[in-house]
Amino acid sequence: MSFPSLIGGGWDIGLKLNKMAQRRMFDRDIVSSDTFTEMSSDAQNLYFHLGIHADDEGFVSPKGIMRMISSSEDSIKILIAKGFVIPFESGVVVITDWKQNNYLDLRRVKSTKFTKEKEMLTERNRQYSLLDGMQSACKMPKEDRIGQDRIVNNIAAKDAAASRVFVLEDKLLEMEAKPGSYLDVIATFIREKELPIENSAQLSAVIGRHCRVAKKLEAYSIERIHSAIDQICKDNKKREDPINWTVDTILKYVTK
Repeated sequence: MSFPSLIGGGWDIGLKLNKMAQRRMFDRDIVSSDTFTEMSSDAQNLYFHLGIHADDEGFVSPKGIMRMISSSEDSIKILIAKGFVIPFESGVVVITDWKQNNYLDLRRVKSTKFTKEKEMLTERNRQYSLLDGMQSACKMPKEDRIGQDRIVNNIAAKDAAASRVFVLEDKLLEMEAKPGSYLDVIATFIREKELPIENSAQLSAVIGRHCRVAKKLEAYSIERIHSAIDQICKDNKKREDPINWTVDTILKYVTK
């Protein structure tokens, strides 16, 4: 199945539902990014169809759409691994950049019926992310997690084929070779959290999970990022129930 037709110079797609025109749009910066264009054509196609069929707040159940366009299971797992959609145990997903893609008239927005899933999200800079501590509540079914593990293992296939011994410190030094880059930010996060990363697949998964937010942190100095991390750790010591902080948390502190 081919991509939906792209109209004019933008990514403006019209769809008639219930005899009313519901317009859906896609931000050029997102769908022209290297992260997006490096995905398979099937995964890209699925993203466009999810965007067309999502409700007014970006929630959509992908299974029926995948059957309709004969999309593979790997495609939805790629979209999840790359951070373009956020999955929930119910089988529903939300499009991460929904509000960046679509500027809808709030007077005409119909509230989503997926209220439980919406309560697990926060929004910053017109982008959805999971609330701190909600990651475990949104795990995919076991068979899907196995499939996603296979996807991220493919990312590390080059290392595996060369039979290289994985040394985390070497990888972190490579990531830190460009100070202030998003990889440097993620390396700092890994060091501070002392994440138990044992192979390239696990490292690739961490990078894929946090790269979108980490790229936003490139606008700030590494000193400011370290300062934010120090403050997070200090605040955590004061809490009876410390938060499981992420790169999203760093961004919140940096932009306070």
